[in-house]
Amino acid sequence: MKRDYTNRLEKALEAYEDSLWCLHQVWESEGRDTSRLLPPMSLREKLSRGEPTNEVFDALLDSSAQEKDRNRDGLIQLLLDTAVDVADWAQTSRRIFSVSKSLTEMLMETDLPEFKAGEVKFVSPVFAVALEEPIVTSPGKIHDFLVFINLPMEEDDQAVMISIRSYTPSLDNYHRISDKERGKVEEMRYTSPRQFRRYLPKIIREFSKVGCIGFSYVCPEGFPYNSLLGAEGVGESVATEDREVLFKIAFGLNLYLQSARKGDQETRVVNRPKRSERGRSVMDGAELFELNVSSAFSRSGPSEHEIHSGFEVRPHFRRGHWRRPKGFGQDPDAPATEWVRPTWVHKDRIDQGIQPVGSLQLTR
Repeated sequence: MKRDYTNRLEKALEAYEDSLWCLHQVWESEGRDTSRLLPPMSLREKLSRGEPTNEVFDALLDSSAQEKDRNRDGLIQLLLDTAVDVADWAQTSRRIFSVSKSLTEMLMETDLPEFKAGEVKFVSPVFAVALEEPIVTSPGKIHDFLVFINLPMEEDDQAVMISIRSYTPSLDNYHRISDKERGKVEEMRYTSPRQFRRYLPKIIREFSKVGCIGFSYVCPEGFPYNSLLGAEGVGESVATEDREVLFKIAFGLNLYLQSARKGDQETRVVNRPKRSERGRSVMDGAELFELNVSSAFSRSGPSEHEIHSGFEVRPHFRRGHWRRPKGFGQDPDAPATEWVRPTWVHKDRIDQGIQPVGSLQLTR
């Protein structure tokens, strides 16, 4: 049975609302100005009415400035990241691409070309990706649902905001604070201040654990996207291995969709409306595209008896990679949208018991 990821962003929004409510309670108990800290439900209400959400982002940025060095475990930045992802996805796309295990393997075992901002065409300015088979990295992070944003900057339409964030499976087990519990906390603020001060930071820390992993970066025109993997100031708190997973899945899937979407009989759209106890779910009307390694997808590649410059190469495994379409190989402006499948080179010349160069990748 396939896992259901269609409620992941709804859970993230619920955790956002609970944490923002906690922040209200803390600030009020400390006598701080909460007038610029919008009500927790304001983001959901604006999305339900189709209203701009800039006011929410401005309030969170203003709150971050108020916190200064007391930014509680990076909570406000986490709230802002979640609000931006949910709002941009809900207002711009509502697309979720469900990726099969075989396609995930293909994307992870395929080398991406060198490409720059301004040269890459994106299939959608915002989309979510759900992996049928989660990817577990050595730092112990589990990636199975991410949001990819590529939007031009308002002040400079030649620059692109690239944001890739992974929303972890722990969100699926998130239970929002009930109205009854909220009433007890508000009462506790006056009857037991010491217990109140211990309780709220605990909730805030819990949200920080079930938050998101990723990075954002403003890429000027001509910026090499591959350098996002090591550029200074880009996702420095994210482990290199996690960053590579997010980058390969997001950009690799974008290239795959440009090649595979025409005539692809393995892609279908499913509407799965969800409802929230406190208003319309952000997932209402979401479109789920189920993707496999498509039969319509180009699997062209070199023959097993490939010759380089007149000299035969040693038997080895070749990784998959992207290249420009036939006839455009020498055109530096042509996008690399044709996938060359992983292959055995000189498979028939491997001596029995000898391990060829490289490692076995997706060769089927």
